Amino acid sequence: QPQAIRAAVVACARAAIGRMGDRVSSVPAAQAVQSFARSLSGAPAGNHALPFRTPAVPGGGGGYPRAFGPLRPAGLPAVSEEGGTYDASAPLDLGQPLAQLHRGYILAQTADGIVLVDQHAAHERITYERLKAELAAGAVKVQPLLTPAEWHPGERELAWLHDHADSLRTYGVELRLAGDAVRITGIPAMLRDESPLEIAAELVAACMLTGAQGGAQARVLERWLGNRACKGSVKAGRRLLPEEQTALLRTMERTPNIAQCNHGRPTYVRLSLADLERLFGRRE
Repeated sequence: QPQAIRAAVVACARAAIGRMGDRVSSVPAAQAVQSFARSLSGAPAGNHALPFRTPAVPGGGGGYPRAFGPLRPAGLPAVSEEGGTYDASAPLDLGQPLAQLHRGYILAQTADGIVLVDQHAAHERITYERLKAELAAGAVKVQPLLTPAEWHPGERELAWLHDHADSLRTYGVELRLAGDAVRITGIPAMLRDESPLEIAAELVAACMLTGAQGGAQARVLERWLGNRACKGSVKAGRRLLPEEQTALLRTMERTPNIAQCNHGRPTYVRLSLADLERLFGRRE
């Protein structure tokens, strides 16, 4: 029973990673200090377009900047890999942003050191967890399309759709069959800025490969949702306003499994004051 064995192994691995918490985002102090020193020494002289400054924290009410779109509060409970409510008994503190480095990393100051955040990797995990939470709650918000997108799938995909088209509604994709064409009438609201054709084609491919019913949903998510979350996340190279940087850090703090992106890369790395003091020769 290879599928059952694989599912059991994946479940065990996810549970173990979840217990590790943000330790996964830690690296040996010497390695972190060396990497940080290299990044600073490699910066070209006079590159001060993004000054180090502490932006004002947005006012109360949980308001997030409009420019950051997907990071606006979704009103959904955080959900763990196992589907239960996320226990934030050890709250994560990522401090306050000081600057954006090379339009890809956020430098933040905490009470006991600094944090470097990979903005794309972090937003990728946030998008994934929010979509997963909506699916777990059976409440995926659908964005109706004013003009349906017409898709001409291959023969295999079309045959599969004739039997399983209704199952795609679970994932927020609505469509109608019209002869050898498919009219896509709705997509997940969280992915409304992406191509309806790509969303539908990738979802059908994932469902055909893994199955669309029952316990197979986790494998569909793994293949389709992880890919869509990556493509729909804020990209490296995009300049973030100070309030957008703050919004990202605050959202990360309440997102489960935030230590790694969907591909297993760390989303942030910590350097303690002791690490910084060693970097500048203040301690052994």
